Amino acid sequence: MKRFFVFFTCLALFISCSKSLTNEPATHGMDFEKCFKSDLELCLDCEDLALVWDFPVKTGTDEWAKFKTNEEMVEACQIPENILASLTTEELTAICLNYPLIYDVFAFNQMKLGIDKLFADFNGIRELFGRDDVSDELLKHYHKAFKNISFLDGDASELAKGYFVVSFSIFEFLLSRYYSHDGAIENYTKILQSLAAVYYEKTKYPEYMNYLGFETNFFARAHIIKKICEECLLDDRYFGTRFSKDDMALINELSCTLISNHKI
Repeated sequence: MKRFFVFFTCLALFISCSKSLTNEPATHGMDFEKCFKSDLELCLDCEDLALVWDFPVKTGTDEWAKFKTNEEMVEACQIPENILASLTTEELTAICLNYPLIYDVFAFNQMKLGIDKLFADFNGIRELFGRDDVSDELLKHYHKAFKNISFLDGDASELAKGYFVVSFSIFEFLLSRYYSHDGAIENYTKILQSLAAVYYEKTKYPEYMNYLGFETNFFARAHIIKKICEECLLDDRYFGTRFSKDDMALINELSCTLISNHKI
């Protein structure tokens, strides 16, 4: 329970910080709508998938509360190897998105450290990213959240809205780690186009996105841009946190250029 108290406390602080910021998206004279607005299909197949395997110990239960260390929690969450090999990518993606410790990615000062821990800890996520079709499955779920972004216009609680924003960040963390096994540029371009289209929609909700909601998007786009054009981003600061307006403007400009050059 302590883990959830800490997470939701941080979430409440995130909402408060977001609403206190007034940074406008950095465009540097770009035709922002032309570059980022997309006719991308927002929901490929968004039916919820029943889990064919579930984690035997759940957060919030008495059994979970008995764990004394993070290592014990991690060990309890591993997928048995015989089951892991039998899962389709669709099934495995659904399981990974329900990983009880997935929010540990926010427990570090640097985004890279959080995502590194996720990959080091969980055999399911390592298996998932070894699959050729992982990007299709992740984008399917990402597009579902994208389609539902008008949730932020509704009457839900601030906490619920903050949780919704965090769900975008989880996907963006994961998409930042995508690696095309065949080196196909179009796979990276598809992800970059999705990230840019979501960013465009996020700019309509600065009161909710002005902190974590923008940071993870720039973080993910920087990593994907590097995979498309290695020489485009040579400075390590583009892969950390706290992007300056100039940093954001450059990533936006590169996104626009690469999407245009590698139209899918």
